Amino acid sequence: MYPLCFTPDKKVSMEDVCQIYRNRYEGTEYSPDETGRGEIRVIGTETTLSAHVLQVYPDLPAEMSCVSWVSSGPAVCGVYVPVSNDCLNVSEAYGANQPANEKETFDTDHYPYYVFKELCDRGIGPENYKPYGKPVQAYWKEAEANMFTGMSEVIKKAEKIEDKETRAKYITAYCNEKQSQAFADGQEILNDVTWIQNKNSKTLKVKLNPETHELTGEKIEIPPMNISLNATKYKHVPEVPNGGFEFKLPFT
Repeated sequence: MYPLCFTPDKKVSMEDVCQIYRNRYEGTEYSPDETGRGEIRVIGTETTLSAHVLQVYPDLPAEMSCVSWVSSGPAVCGVYVPVSNDCLNVSEAYGANQPANEKETFDTDHYPYYVFKELCDRGIGPENYKPYGKPVQAYWKEAEANMFTGMSEVIKKAEKIEDKETRAKYITAYCNEKQSQAFADGQEILNDVTWIQNKNSKTLKVKLNPETHELTGEKIEIPPMNISLNATKYKHVPEVPNGGFEFKLPFT
């Protein structure tokens, strides 16, 4: 039996909590991605439908005191994006519901779940983790760190806005921007992973001599993929416009 609640030995960051839900026992004998052991039940799995982490600000007004960090699809190769309880809505992609008549339609064009599900399926396992999974995880980790910092700055700015509607629109605009950016980045990364995997043979495991075409006995090692996207864009925090907002929210 494990205790339901406990006090940690040191302060726990948002990064720590989010990484726990991705934990696949890397660097140990229990890692299925490094050892090929399929009987181990890890924390971070490719079957996760979604994962949420709630960040509570006890000193703020109740209506803006909580931020849900949402991973649509498995968090292992996915990303947590912010949704404040003061948001008026979420971005179009994160708010879309797949119609019942589209059951079993794998749609990465419109739904974040399928994008991050596919990234996870392609990024885990002994052959895929190092060349694909780890670079994808590293990119999202940097993006998340920038969003954790950025969301805190947004909360501080929003706290000074007296008009509640203006405040809600400001927070909503920030959260929707990050959700839309993450979805777009996920689609681009998935395209790159798919392209590289299709280019690399899954049958030929040993290098050929380019002159004789004989097997050399040297195992083919696929290098880690390079993600050309810039995660520093997630640092962007908008200023509060003078005179309030005059824009149409992207999704209602």
